[in-house]
Amino acid sequence: MANKWTSKLVISSAFAAGAIFAAPSIGEAALGDRTLKEGTSDNDVKELQDILKSKGYFTYETSTGYFGSITKEALVRFQADANLPRTGIADKATLQALMESNVKSSKEAPEENGSSNKLLRIGSVGPDVTNLQNKLQAAGYHTAAVDGIYGSQTAQSVRNFQKAKGLKVDGIVGPETLSALEGSNGPTAATPLASEQPSSTNSTILRINSKGQAVTNLQNGLKQLGYHASAVDGIYGPLTAQAVRSFQQANGLEVDGIAGPETLSALKNGKAASKPASKPEATPSEESSAPSPSSSVLKKESAGQAVAQLQSNLKRLGFFSANATGFYGDITAQAVTNFQRAHGLSVDGAAGPETLNKLNNVLNGKDTEAVKGSSFNVMNLVADASAYIGVPYVWGGTTPKGFDCSGFIQYVFKKQNVNLPRTVSQMWNAGKDVSKPQVGDIVFYETYNKGPSHAGIYIGNNKFIQAGTSTGVTITDMNNSYWKPRYLGVKRLH
Repeated sequence: MANKWTSKLVISSAFAAGAIFAAPSIGEAALGDRTLKEGTSDNDVKELQDILKSKGYFTYETSTGYFGSITKEALVRFQADANLPRTGIADKATLQALMESNVKSSKEAPEENGSSNKLLRIGSVGPDVTNLQNKLQAAGYHTAAVDGIYGSQTAQSVRNFQKAKGLKVDGIVGPETLSALEGSNGPTAATPLASEQPSSTNSTILRINSKGQAVTNLQNGLKQLGYHASAVDGIYGPLTAQAVRSFQQANGLEVDGIAGPETLSALKNGKAASKPASKPEATPSEESSAPSPSSSVLKKESAGQAVAQLQSNLKRLGFFSANATGFYGDITAQAVTNFQRAHGLSVDGAAGPETLNKLNNVLNGKDTEAVKGSSFNVMNLVADASAYIGVPYVWGGTTPKGFDCSGFIQYVFKKQNVNLPRTVSQMWNAGKDVSKPQVGDIVFYETYNKGPSHAGIYIGNNKFIQAGTSTGVTITDMNNSYWKPRYLGVKRLH
């Protein structure tokens, strides 16, 4: 088998790095002809997944041909075992090492297969999520489907459990939540989670608003490697979170700004990559970097640590599912809008004094009242949709085993308690006309015949998520040469 793969390693200096979505022509497609990275979708990726699977790194049941987060995590683990830079990118050196070495995985698989060092959160899939849902269901906290997919409903079940047990309510399942779930009253769930085994290295999870010696140790470790240039004060604020994100990115870890067991282990093992320290003009403390709830007004196009803090706080409450970037764009505005609507504030998508004060009070437990109303949450919709990236296209498909374009849209909207018609044309007729798409709207296209025949969910920045015949569920740019001339319009169906 190794000779077969080795014979295909032909690195082309003429590869155009920007054409990562273009499938190579028959006769030219060979693993090694080009660099593969997250977002790539073709047969080369399938071959890469097959090799990773043969070595025990890729444990997803199907080689999909789509390079998503599961493939990236598998590749990072191989790179770590092969003493290569943990980039998650299949470059020349990685492909050659992969096809010629006898390295075999000696570690547990990532979160979809139960690693004790991984957190479970929106977007996680696999047996650990199934077992988590079983345990929550047995304890009386989960009434939705047990499907192995960590979407908004599972996150809400986790938040309900955390609140009942006096834990930090963030919808993320780490060692503390798992331990409490194992010891909770009620029937014992079926198979125990692999990730419930105690970590021999770390069980602490540090994040925004954590304080104490553990944070001080983290800041010192990051400072020694050149990632943390601000004050070492034992307070986990946005500056520390940004330092953690930079460390995670440089060391091939999941970039979320949360110092969980995997990040802490990488920081302590003595092999972590460092970066040259860049001395800032000032070294503010974490407390001074937080936005002032009484005076700040944050809105679209705002940027900086105050925005990062806002995003982190919204994320803790379940309104913001992306990483905190420090830039106030469409997704942040929508998250603020949802928070305002849920708490009876003036809905304008801008985080002014009233919104920031309310947010601060909710986070500190001083305000637990929320306005009862529609359960639809556009950010949960996007998070749920993103969880199915890589699911194959199946004509007439309406389940995570395979979707067609309208089946996919109908399925993820249903998870938000919004019932949509079954076909693209019916959705087009039922929707409300809008001139400019907003996150959560449906964009329609004309493909094989006149009129609307394809649709996807708009997620901002001129991109939509769709179930395509050749790609399965994937994120697509509305302005690319195939889709732009076929665009028909946008409708709102929620």
